[in-house]
Amino acid sequence: MKQMLIPLLFIIILYSCSEEPDPHNCPTDIVCTKIFAMVTTQVKDQAGSNVELDSALVTNMSTDKTRHSEYHDLGGTYSYYVIATDSDKDEIAFEGTTFLFEGWIKGQQVLETTFVVG
Repeated sequence: MKQMLIPLLFIIILYSCSEEPDPHNCPTDIVCTKIFAMVTTQVKDQAGSNVELDSALVTNMSTDKTRHSEYHDLGGTYSYYVIATDSDKDEIAFEGTTFLFEGWIKGQQVLETTFVVG
């Protein structure tokens, strides 16, 4: 049993070692992590209650790329719409990129606002 334990322990240690980040892929003035990041917004009415839009669109104003933003309800007081995620990072300028967020209820546009992400 001990003879099998030593190779197994060695394999576990070998695979638990993480690779060093490639310094060529990460600027020195920016922290590079594997953390998933996104920019979100909440939509609330005058009473402070969450509002679920019938549809919402987000447009990257520098590329005119438009996509639907879905409602994410985490229950209770927190719900959100996604403006930008890591998948948009190649289209976001360091100094900031403007995103247009539009929302509709019953076919009428009820919201139009911009966000600068960068």
